[in-house]
Amino acid sequence: MNAGVSRALARGTLTAFISNLTNVDSGIFWTTQYGYRLPLAGGGVAVQPANPLTPRSVTIQYSVRTNARPAPAPAPAQTNSRS
Repeated sequence: MNAGVSRALARGTLTAFISNLTNVDSGIFWTTQYGYRLPLAGGGVAVQPANPLTPRSVTIQYSVRTNARPAPAPAPAQTNSRS
């Protein structure tokens, strides 16, 4: 499970993100411990190694806005002409 939050500030945006929040199934090596058993056409099974998640990581980022946001364009005026 991953989680993130972003907040716009006066001069930029602050973002915090956590990857593998619960730190479940983390590891750096592939293993057959939780591998998938795939049946073969001629009988028997092939064990496909499980791909572990990376350990929990926390990322904090601040993005600075370098120019002012452009003003929104005004909406065109609607005219009602009836004949």
